[in-house]
Amino acid sequence: GMAPSPMDTTGFMRTDNPANNPSLMGGATGPTGRMGVGVGVGGDDGQDGKDDDGKRSPSPEMPVRPLSAYNFFFSDERERILKMSQAEAEGKPIKEEDQEEDQEDPEEKKKRLLEQHLNKDRTKRRPHRKTHGKIGFTSLSKLIGKRWRELPEDKKQYYRDIAAMDMDRYQRSVAEYNNERLSKRARR
Repeated sequence: GMAPSPMDTTGFMRTDNPANNPSLMGGATGPTGRMGVGVGVGGDDGQDGKDDDGKRSPSPEMPVRPLSAYNFFFSDERERILKMSQAEAEGKPIKEEDQEEDQEDPEEKKKRLLEQHLNKDRTKRRPHRKTHGKIGFTSLSKLIGKRWRELPEDKKQYYRDIAAMDMDRYQRSVAEYNNERLSKRARR
């Protein structure tokens, strides 16, 4: 692991230098400075970042972003894993078939997953915590990612359908949102 370190130090030296050498200054800080700004603006959390200090996020009526099939699988699977770990915690052996049988009607579940996503309280930042102390987020993500990759196509399609419904909902609400803004502007 020695090789990268000399490069790092020259990187540091170069940024320290501009103080004494003004001609370097534009070159060294210009592009990086600008990029930093770009990242902040383009980043996905750009919108939500303002909640912390009490300032409003841009327009609360703004439609909730659509989730991907994997996002829906993730929240569904996370619940299932947490229920399972509960059983594990209580010392019940977990059988493979328990995991498969979903008592919930698939169509009902689609609705529930969509509604959960839409009704999530986005005004409060969730305090960073381990998921019920049973399994850390990283191991949870790895486990769920692996399960998603191994998921049969028809099951993946189920979540893709939910995502498609969500995307549909999103596009409709965006259209409504834009129409309302236009009509407000017209009235002024």
